[in-house]
Amino acid sequence: MRLTNMFFNDNATHLQINIDILSEEKVNSDHKAIESAQRILDLEQQLSTSSVKFSELSLDYNRKAQAYDDAIARLEDNLAEKATLMSELEALAAQSSEKYAKFSLDYT
Repeated sequence: MRLTNMFFNDNATHLQINIDILSEEKVNSDHKAIESAQRILDLEQQLSTSSVKFSELSLDYNRKAQAYDDAIARLEDNLAEKATLMSELEALAAQSSEKYAKFSLDYT
């Protein structure tokens, strides 16, 4: 009977040790799971922040691109207007030359 008790006591001790080891492993596993979940949350937050920043930069880029396009359109309009004015000025200069030539012929 004593051997049987020793056998059961040894088995019970081994079982308790195994239970303790498994409990410790579960606690470690739980800690790792919590750390992994926290890391995922941190990465999701970084992604969200990056997405917001990208959206802001995209909007800023689009505003600047539109301003650039508007400035080019104004420059093109100004160039066209200057070309028209130059043509009118050249026409007036030609008329003045003709009138001066006629005046010069009439009074010489």
